[in-house]
Amino acid sequence: MHRQLDHVMTFLLAEMGTSGSLDGQQRLVVKGRFAPKNFEGILKKYTNEYIICNGCRSPDTILSKENRLFFLRCEQVDT
Repeated sequence: MHRQLDHVMTFLLAEMGTSGSLDGQQRLVVKGRFAPKNFEGILKKYTNEYIICNGCRSPDTILSKENRLFFLRCEQVDT
Protein backbone atom coordinates (compact mmCIF):
# COMPACT_ATOMS: atom_id res chain seq x y z
CA MET A 1 0.00 0.00 0.00
CA HIS A 2 2.99 2.30 0.52
CA ARG A 3 1.23 4.38 3.16
CA GLN A 4 2.39 5.51 6.59
CA LEU A 5 1.43 2.97 9.24
CA ASP A 6 0.07 5.64 11.56
CA HIS A 7 -2.33 6.91 8.89
CA VAL A 8 -3.70 3.45 8.09
CA MET A 9 -3.96 2.53 11.77
CA THR A 10 -5.75 5.77 12.70
CA PHE A 11 -8.29 5.28 9.90
CA LEU A 12 -8.98 1.63 10.74
CA LEU A 13 -9.35 2.23 14.47
CA ALA A 14 -11.64 5.23 13.94
CA GLU A 15 -13.86 3.31 11.52
CA MET A 16 -14.03 0.32 13.87
CA GLY A 17 -14.70 2.52 16.90
CA THR A 18 -12.05 0.84 19.02
CA SER A 19 -8.48 1.20 20.18
CA GLY A 20 -5.35 -0.69 19.27
CA SER A 21 -1.63 -0.45 18.71
CA LEU A 22 1.26 -1.76 16.64
CA ASP A 23 3.21 -4.67 18.11
CA GLY A 24 6.97 -5.20 17.86
CA GLN A 25 6.67 -6.57 14.32
CA GLN A 26 4.55 -3.63 13.10
CA ARG A 27 1.31 -5.66 13.14
CA LEU A 28 -1.93 -4.00 14.16
CA VAL A 29 -3.42 -5.35 17.38
CA VAL A 30 -7.08 -4.34 17.75
CA LYS A 31 -9.10 -4.53 20.96
CA GLY A 32 -12.42 -6.32 20.54
CA ARG A 33 -13.90 -8.94 18.25
CA PHE A 34 -14.67 -8.14 14.64
CA ALA A 35 -15.96 -10.25 11.79
CA PRO A 36 -13.50 -10.59 8.90
CA LYS A 37 -16.13 -9.17 6.51
CA ASN A 38 -16.40 -5.97 8.57
CA PHE A 39 -12.63 -5.53 8.61
CA GLU A 40 -12.49 -6.24 4.87
CA GLY A 41 -15.14 -3.59 4.18
CA ILE A 42 -13.23 -0.97 6.16
CA LEU A 43 -9.98 -1.84 4.37
CA LYS A 44 -11.75 -1.50 0.99
CA LYS A 45 -13.06 1.90 2.07
CA TYR A 46 -9.51 3.01 2.95
CA THR A 47 -8.25 1.73 -0.40
CA ASN A 48 -10.91 3.61 -2.33
CA GLU A 49 -10.36 6.86 -0.42
CA TYR A 50 -6.57 6.91 -0.01
CA ILE A 51 -4.98 4.59 -2.59
CA ILE A 52 -6.98 4.22 -5.84
CA CYS A 53 -6.80 7.13 -8.31
CA ASN A 54 -10.27 8.57 -8.95
CA GLY A 55 -9.42 9.29 -12.59
CA CYS A 56 -7.78 6.14 -13.92
CA ARG A 57 -8.39 3.67 -11.01
CA SER A 58 -4.65 2.97 -10.72
CA PRO A 59 -3.22 2.04 -7.32
CA ASP A 60 0.07 3.73 -8.29
CA THR A 61 -0.49 6.85 -6.18
CA ILE A 62 1.26 8.97 -3.58
CA LEU A 63 -0.54 10.39 -0.56
CA SER A 64 0.81 13.74 0.56
CA LYS A 65 -0.24 16.04 3.36
CA GLU A 66 -0.28 19.81 3.01
CA ASN A 67 -1.27 21.70 6.13
CA ARG A 68 -4.05 19.47 7.47
CA LEU A 69 -5.33 18.18 4.12
CA PHE A 70 -4.38 14.97 2.31
CA PHE A 71 -3.90 14.93 -1.46
CA LEU A 72 -3.76 11.86 -3.67
CA ARG A 73 -1.38 12.19 -6.64
CA CYS A 74 -1.47 9.61 -9.43
CA GLU A 75 1.92 8.31 -10.57
CA GLN A 76 0.58 6.27 -13.52
CA VAL A 77 2.58 7.05 -16.64
CA ASP A 78 0.65 7.05 -19.94
CA THR A 79 2.37 4.96 -22.57
